[in-house]
Amino acid sequence: RPVLEHTTTINARIGQSGSEKGYAGITGTAGWGIAWYLNGLLIPNVTVFRGTTYTFKVEGGENPDNSARYHPFYISDNQRGGYLAKVEAARQQETVYAGFAFDEDTKPLGVGRYCEYKNIRGDRSSEFDSFEDYKSSLELECDEGEAGSFTWTPDENTPDIVYYQCATHQFLGWSMQVKDAATTSSPPVVINGGPSVNPPIPGEGEDNSQDDDSLNFGGLNGDVHTSAALRLIMGALSFTILVIFSL
Repeated sequence: RPVLEHTTTINARIGQSGSEKGYAGITGTAGWGIAWYLNGLLIPNVTVFRGTTYTFKVEGGENPDNSARYHPFYISDNQRGGYLAKVEAARQQETVYAGFAFDEDTKPLGVGRYCEYKNIRGDRSSEFDSFEDYKSSLELECDEGEAGSFTWTPDENTPDIVYYQCATHQFLGWSMQVKDAATTSSPPVVINGGPSVNPPIPGEGEDNSQDDDSLNFGGLNGDVHTSAALRLIMGALSFTILVIFSL
């Protein structure tokens, strides 16, 4: 299953769900043809850290009059989604953590131009051995305009599991794991949706230890070994004593 972690910028676009090799195979729930792609990955399990600010750039449509191409991105404790399509009583049972401004009106923030990973020649997911192979047959198409954007900083009140979804339709997204901030080492980073890479820690991987029988005096073409030095000193002392007693 795809995983997205240790990146603070997340790009959200719409794309083909991939049937059993995609959304249905990951979630165990039948999709309805499209789903969220985050940083190019189909509904990855996202890991975020409390106290870290994340930027979401959303390209799921911005015209509410075209429901098929209008998918506001948001984060809540509800694994189905569809907040805007719910009656008020159902909304009261859902806690929204990001993606909305609750002022006088309920305003979705995760809206922007529409981008979709589309099938070039119809749904051919059954013809491929894996979803990765199937995705290579898709083509990204974007409308003119710009992505919508909002930020979110998980805190101590954010539960360990939340969900990113579409505010107008159900079952387009998946889960987020919320963890306490790491303090012992720098987290890996994901470059262009690729594999995680651990930032180098100064000195890590280098053998800075000194052998028990050596001291590094530096600047003299390498190490001077203590054992050799001791032998020279002891030899000099022995010679000195021998000369004294011979006088």
